Amino acid sequence: MLLFGGVLLSRQDFFGSGTDLVTMEYPLGAFATGWMKRGVLPLWDPFIAGGVPFPAATKGYFYPPFWLGLLFSDAGSIKLTCALHLALAGAGAAWFCRPHVKSRLASYLGGALFATSGFFVGHLYAGHLELASASAYIPWLVGIVDRVRRGTRVSWAASAVCFGLALLTGHYQMVALGGLAGVVFAFASTLTVRARDPSRNRALLRTLAVSAALLVAGTLAAAVQVLPTASVLPFTQRATADASFASSYAAAPASLLAMLVPSFLGQGTLFFTEAFAPWEACSYLGLGALVLAAYALSALPRARWLPALVTGAFGALLSLGSRTPVPGWLTFLLPPLQRFRAPGRYLVFVALFGALLAALGLDAFVASASPKRRDLVGPVLVAAAAMLLMLVLQATSIGGFAHAMTALAPVDGTDAARWTEVLEHARDDSFLAVLAIGAAVGTLILGASPERRVAGTAVLVLLSVGDTLYAAQPFLRTAPHAAFEPLAPLVPGIRRATGPEGRLLPTPETLQPNVGASYDLASATGYTIFLDDRYARYLRRALRLPLDTFTTLAPWEGTEPLLRHLGVKLVLTTERFGLPDGTAHLAIGDVHLLGGMGSLRVLALDAPVPRAALVHAVAVVPDEVSTYERMEDPSFDLRNTALLESAPTFPVEVPRAGAPEEAKITVYEPNTVALHVEAAAAGVVVLSDVYEPGWTAVVDGAAAPVFPANRVMRAIPVRAGSHDVVMRYTPPGFKAGVWLSVMGMLGVLGVGGWEVRRARRGGDADP
Repeated sequence: MLLFGGVLLSRQDFFGSGTDLVTMEYPLGAFATGWMKRGVLPLWDPFIAGGVPFPAATKGYFYPPFWLGLLFSDAGSIKLTCALHLALAGAGAAWFCRPHVKSRLASYLGGALFATSGFFVGHLYAGHLELASASAYIPWLVGIVDRVRRGTRVSWAASAVCFGLALLTGHYQMVALGGLAGVVFAFASTLTVRARDPSRNRALLRTLAVSAALLVAGTLAAAVQVLPTASVLPFTQRATADASFASSYAAAPASLLAMLVPSFLGQGTLFFTEAFAPWEACSYLGLGALVLAAYALSALPRARWLPALVTGAFGALLSLGSRTPVPGWLTFLLPPLQRFRAPGRYLVFVALFGALLAALGLDAFVASASPKRRDLVGPVLVAAAAMLLMLVLQATSIGGFAHAMTALAPVDGTDAARWTEVLEHARDDSFLAVLAIGAAVGTLILGASPERRVAGTAVLVLLSVGDTLYAAQPFLRTAPHAAFEPLAPLVPGIRRATGPEGRLLPTPETLQPNVGASYDLASATGYTIFLDDRYARYLRRALRLPLDTFTTLAPWEGTEPLLRHLGVKLVLTTERFGLPDGTAHLAIGDVHLLGGMGSLRVLALDAPVPRAALVHAVAVVPDEVSTYERMEDPSFDLRNTALLESAPTFPVEVPRAGAPEEAKITVYEPNTVALHVEAAAAGVVVLSDVYEPGWTAVVDGAAAPVFPANRVMRAIPVRAGSHDVVMRYTPPGFKAGVWLSVMGMLGVLGVGGWEVRRARRGGDADP
């Protein structure tokens, strides 16, 4: 509460960096809760990039805390979710530390340090709400695995629920990292047991078997989320990710020095470039915690601290990405890990096991009669390293140090002025770092006598927790609610101008790729990792990017004719396209100024391409690039021709000249699109929305095929006459997932009831 209480009680909303919270969390949450309040469970989001499967994305709204949005405001639910998961993370880390320390206070310190670490605070600042939610379960997962290895009885039902809830968060990267941390820690702990002990290997095999069984039980309970995700993933751009994608946003070797000086790579200045973001590699755990961890290494037997040190160091090594061969070896053994980017997130190992080492250090201090000289070797070395780093920062010229940093940190394109700001801030913080470390080391020396033990313990705890709380403050930014709804004043005019048949095209510099979802405004682009791979490649072709790169937000200059075919009616931009009279001649079409607000301008296309068209000519073009080339031809009009990947099995006829025809959208909702069609002859209805498995169609109540057209669009054949066409979406595996989840939860309840009865009869289970 000391960390996040001010934000929680503030009348303003948690804003963080103003990126993912505004561009993803708030609009997608508002979209989902808005439709759920209307009685629709949205399985497809049609308002982002031609449409994306919604529950299969990282916004896992089958996760119970997501339902806070049904009870509170969407921005308010974000604050509550942050606070809830910080508490969950702290409680889990304390529970994980408890068997390893004698002092209950030491376990509480470990929990507080993990929950207030730079890892958590940095990712909350970035708006990575699902990541933080999943990470809050990591100490629980590791603690379960650790207790199984130690032979402590755990509740099967509670453990399965823990695994299931972690999976329901939707952020499988952090769940995978939690499982990996548990396995590595179990191996490291087993290796500290004497090799001649016959129970050592049996304990490890039992741990692996029980962990696998719990993962299966949790997956079964979370099948409603897991199965649709697994079925959709092969069709997304994430499925085609390569090694360069997997190594993006890695920690730099120099970033690990931020454990001594938190602003060494710009945390204090909220430093960000395309190649490096501090929240993706924020390893700061507090200077008091660092001294306590060093004390544990000096004062305790190796068997107590070595597993935590090995696991934390392994995470730090993995966080460096392609700078070492270790991640490549790991993805060779576990290929699915290549689907995850930002290896800097492996620093969650440093946060959790660093917190455990700090708890061990405090425990050693509380238990010792007086520190021996050798027990202070570790803390003194930390103090010496901090002093040396401070002297280097103070003695070296900013210009010379900037050149050194360019070689150590992946921040290409950063100018000297930005580096000067970062390094000057680090210089100031280096004084505070030395003072804090000196105070902690002094407390270890002076406060170890029995009469000073209580005071010394209090000072160490306050130094450790106060440090992380202080370092977190620049990240805990709030803003008025209007910051989450920047388009609100423009929405009525935009809605009148687009209707259900037009799309809005935000240019990337507006940072509004998904904001239309809040208002049921369709966007031709969007920011989502589950973007359909065909659609992503289409956008890359339009933006003249390599087809195999990962699409996020790319520069847009109004010169991409392929975007014209996506049914764009309005362009939202801060760029000053056009002539003094408010018109502009762009490749996407001629536009005129419709309105604006502040720096935002809304441009309307003079002759937009309709979202739905009735076509009476088809051409078979199976090749991707050839399709793009045909659509880039100025003579191509999707109202006249549909490009198919295989020969049609239905009739296509040419109507008589002048015959009236119509293809009009009548219903446009998350899971349903309805059209009224007046066809003078047999043809194809083409809707410029993404085709993916899971879409079905009926024409006048009879089933009809749905197939891709123009590479990224949905098409349905119709015969001559008046027709009502309805398309509906259900993710593959969703219905099976619902039944499996029901069965899984019934099984968990049954096991839980059996465990309660057993406990009442004298059994002993760790809750």
